[in-house]
Amino acid sequence: MTNKQNLKSNYIFDMSTFQPEHTISILETFENELKNTIKGLSDAQLNWKINTNSWSCYEVIDHLNQAIVGYISSIDATVNEKQNNWLKKIPFYNKPFEASLNWVVKPSQGIKVKSPQVFQPSASTYTHQEQLVFFRSLKKLRDLIDWLDIEGLGKIKIQSPLSKAIILSLPATLEIICNHNQRHLQQIQRVIAHAQFPKE
Repeated sequence: MTNKQNLKSNYIFDMSTFQPEHTISILETFENELKNTIKGLSDAQLNWKINTNSWSCYEVIDHLNQAIVGYISSIDATVNEKQNNWLKKIPFYNKPFEASLNWVVKPSQGIKVKSPQVFQPSASTYTHQEQLVFFRSLKKLRDLIDWLDIEGLGKIKIQSPLSKAIILSLPATLEIICNHNQRHLQQIQRVIAHAQFPKE
């Protein structure tokens, strides 16, 4: 199968199959898995890095939080009509970018990419507060999805937090978020499973 065919087969969120409650369920499952993965671990353990070029568990969580907060802001600007009028008039989404980004962030692809500067971890050490901030962001995203009118979802397009020039459909955006979360959950699990991960 060619890369082009792979991209097409991985682009599965569309208005004929999109179900908000399914996305909410995926986000809830992810949160529970993350909580179970880091349960009982100290701040020292969650701030530990395999090496200076890698991220700690807390840095991964901060990265995920920044991404979700960015997407929440973009979605909120759209549904509350805070976006520029020109965006509302654009009759298309950037489907090639949607498909490419979704393919890259899928955990099964195993592709390493440098995180955009806008989503880089904001600190070098963190406390338990970082977990609480992230879980609040996840709840806010779930509440926002639950609030959206299913009949109007086909008209919702957002500006990507990566660039205002990138226009995404809402279903593709949510799929990208879910895949991105799962990708980095696996990263956290690899850090914890490392032979040199501290005992306490």
